[in-house]
Amino acid sequence: MEGVAFPDDRHFIVSPEFSTVVQLKSLDWGMERCVLNAVLPTKTMELDPAIHMNGTNVLDIWALDFDEEISIHDPRTWSKAPKRRSHFAQFVFPLSTVWSSVEFRCPSLTWNTFEFSCAPMTAACQVEFWQDRASLNGIFLEQFDSVNV
Repeated sequence: MEGVAFPDDRHFIVSPEFSTVVQLKSLDWGMERCVLNAVLPTKTMELDPAIHMNGTNVLDIWALDFDEEISIHDPRTWSKAPKRRSHFAQFVFPLSTVWSSVEFRCPSLTWNTFEFSCAPMTAACQVEFWQDRASLNGIFLEQFDSVNV
């Protein structure tokens, strides 16, 4: 048994000047084992992901020290960047078509907040695309059964 949670339609951009914060909520009780996934979106009738990349890009993923929703209605949640708690993972775009993190614990009704940035070894990195909620694409969280394990 598994479930998938998506952020709203979002612009993902990582370059030497920009990093992207992605926040995903673990919703389901009993589905508290998670994997973070990254897939370059494909063009559909509803979405043009407008992918821009500079060759092969190594991205660092940081777990951020922020456990509440980042809301456009609450400046306190977005007026300054959350602190990096730990280095979560590293992956290479576009070396593989699908990247998945190691499994991690994600208690129900909690926010998982990550920052994607260029790894130091990729000085001129550039990964940019749009993602939507319509299909498995972009950055998304996959939840797995934690009760019947």
